[in-house]
Amino acid sequence: MNKKNVGLLIITLFISVNSLAGSTANGSRCNLDSDCGSNKCWPGPDYNGKYCINAAKNCAWPNKDGYFYGKTKGGKVCLAPDQGRAYFCSTKKSDC
Repeated sequence: MNKKNVGLLIITLFISVNSLAGSTANGSRCNLDSDCGSNKCWPGPDYNGKYCINAAKNCAWPNKDGYFYGKTKGGKVCLAPDQGRAYFCSTKKSDC
């Protein structure tokens, strides 16, 4: 195999591997981590659906990039992980 063919093979493999990542934007509904470009599909507020979030963020919110622990939004707070996934829960619920 000559150098040109090796280069084409490497480029083809790179494109193939990168195309495995999802294309769903942050803040959009998802079902699996692999649906998201960030590879992070997290539960939304009160576990009402799942949303893609920024890989560096902790909690999902519809149509948003995500939020860090402790963020309060719409009467809900971003709580530490429950079974590995952080989530927003009502600040009025005692069982969150």
